[in-house]
Amino acid sequence: MSNRETGQLKSPNACESCRSRKQRCDKTLPSCSRCTSKLLPCSYFQSQLDARKSPASFSIPALLVQQCPNCLDLSVHGDRELLQASSTDSDPSQMTRLVAEVFESARLTPTSLASDYTKTIHTRLPIVDPDELISKLGSWPAPQTGDADLAALLWALYLVTRRPCADAAHSTRSVLYRSVRQMFMLRVSGGVTIELLQAGLLITYYACGHGLPQDAHLILATCATMARLMGFDFDAMDSSGALNDQRSACRWAIVLLDRFASQRSHVPVAPH
Repeated sequence: MSNRETGQLKSPNACESCRSRKQRCDKTLPSCSRCTSKLLPCSYFQSQLDARKSPASFSIPALLVQQCPNCLDLSVHGDRELLQASSTDSDPSQMTRLVAEVFESARLTPTSLASDYTKTIHTRLPIVDPDELISKLGSWPAPQTGDADLAALLWALYLVTRRPCADAAHSTRSVLYRSVRQMFMLRVSGGVTIELLQAGLLITYYACGHGLPQDAHLILATCATMARLMGFDFDAMDSSGALNDQRSACRWAIVLLDRFASQRSHVPVAPH
């Protein structure tokens, strides 16, 4: 009986743990039976990279995504690999490479993603300068170093610009949303950058629009703390609401999203 018929998703290669110990691996995703029974970490990533050197190798993107009835979502395996790669202890190029693989499956490029953002979300939440973003994407993904924070921003852009799922309930519990939210929190633990702040505000925007006020408040609180650590002065804000640069746009976005989330959840507006 095939894997499709049994409902099991399997890797084309043995996991790293079984390979290193020369043990038989049943290749079940997200964790093989041997690793599960022995409570061992189970990763297929390196073995898949080695296999790709062969002309007959399988493609990683097929393992990272799953086709849902109404949309393309991350697989459980893809979620785990991306979160592992987004750890601040991981090689930044690993996360960049994985994001590029998933975008390949979605037939999407970073440049087309930037264009989608400019035509849609930017008109309502102009926190990312399209020209500056495209300039940063000129050499993305970098072959050696990578840019994990820029990759996190691209994930947030993908989250808010992709076509809404016909199943409204799935939009609030998709693996993609959960992964992007957790990825943001993992990256923030290693430091703050404008790309991470922009990613957090986009995730907040998504949460507000999908009836997730608690998520919106938690992420926005992190964004407000990041902004203060970056030297944003909320007391000296121009009452005209001028958006002179990305920093001023992000500062106003924090205030406006806080008010929007508070209206939805009846939580008092935070002092800025």
